[in-house]
Amino acid sequence: MCAMAALSVAGLILMAGCDGDSPEDPVPTARVQVMLIDAPTCRIEELHLRFDRVELARRSAPVQTILEGRHLPESVDVIAAGENPVVLGTVDLPVGTYTWANLGIDPDAEVNRVVTADGAVHPLQYTAPRAENANLNRPFRVRAGEDMTLLFDFLAAASITETPEGCILRPRLVTHYVERGVQFGSVSGIIREVDGEPLRAPADQILGVFLLEEETDAVISLVEVNQDTGEFRIPAILPGRYDLAVQFATSDWERRGEPVFERTGFTVDPGQERNVELELDL
Repeated sequence: MCAMAALSVAGLILMAGCDGDSPEDPVPTARVQVMLIDAPTCRIEELHLRFDRVELARRSAPVQTILEGRHLPESVDVIAAGENPVVLGTVDLPVGTYTWANLGIDPDAEVNRVVTADGAVHPLQYTAPRAENANLNRPFRVRAGEDMTLLFDFLAAASITETPEGCILRPRLVTHYVERGVQFGSVSGIIREVDGEPLRAPADQILGVFLLEEETDAVISLVEVNQDTGEFRIPAILPGRYDLAVQFATSDWERRGEPVFERTGFTVDPGQERNVELELDL
């Protein structure tokens, strides 16, 4: 069930007239939908979080909160947002160029928890991201009359670290500004050795599938390959052309060495699932 809220933030920046008696014309706005999707992890069945704010900033202007906690769901299963994107709200944003975005988490909420594949429930130790980790992939411009979506893609696999003491949450998100109503594509597959066995990572590493922006090599989405079956799936990805890399990484998702497989110009089409089956001789 999607939680929706309709708010206006334009009133925050209305200016009084020079004589102090009559206001100037209000700044034009555009209605922007705020949505959450997820690239899941095979180690976690559920990731429940309480989001308490959505923030934006325009160039050097102060940060403004466009959605407050009272307008957001009490709890969101981030993993489920991969198959069923969650609309967090719809707001009227002043036109202009925005350079920073943040999806805030209430670190003390009792609903915050992880459910692992074995059914065990784990509390979360929350570590706030550095400011630069909340930045947009690139600035975006709000234009009057355009129906757009501010899309937060929560990379769950890279956000959760399991330790003997519990699970640590260091949120990692990729943020896009896209035309509203876009149809997501998906990517799935299986990666094996030539003998048919799953391709296993070294003991201190994981095997991941990375979708990279063609021009910048920035990670757009990632997912862990299941060590037992070799399977992986990204249920929601924006249509487009990417570079696809299969690569080992640390538990903090820092890529190590050269990719064991690369494909440039990997196209994801709207409403379609791309299947990747690989047999690698390593």
